[in-house]
Amino acid sequence: MKRMKMTRHEDGGHSWYAVKRSMLEELGLKESISPYSYQSGETVYLEEDGDAAKFFDAYARKVLGFSPKENGWKNWQETKAQLFECKSSYKDKSPVRNYAPYNPNAKKTYNVGDKVKLYSKEYTVTYSQGSNVYVQSQEGKQYKLSKRQLNECENA
Repeated sequence: MKRMKMTRHEDGGHSWYAVKRSMLEELGLKESISPYSYQSGETVYLEEDGDAAKFFDAYARKVLGFSPKENGWKNWQETKAQLFECKSSYKDKSPVRNYAPYNPNAKKTYNVGDKVKLYSKEYTVTYSQGSNVYVQSQEGKQYKLSKRQLNECENA
């Protein structure tokens, strides 16, 4: 069985597991993730205590055919090692804390400093709050993206 690769982002106070939004949809978890998890682009950073456990349980049920939660989480560390290849990323203050809270209905989210591509040109996000996203072109011009443009943007 091929193990799923994932990264655990942590700082002195908390940690989050990075997974693709499409995995949450595939496992039927899109609506059950809390705003204590964060999102950036197509990646969702699952809060370690509750949301990550929901994900691990649903993934194990899909891949192994049983629920670790229903099994009282017995032998969980061994099961987790079978399913996931997890690397850690530690920073005193994780950048995950600055990402947007998880929103199941968000199409795409961008953070300051992200590189985006729109109409074959590359831009850098200079401000991002909900649907208010401002970018700067390589020539230094600033633009506010419309909702239509936000949906057409790609990660560069």
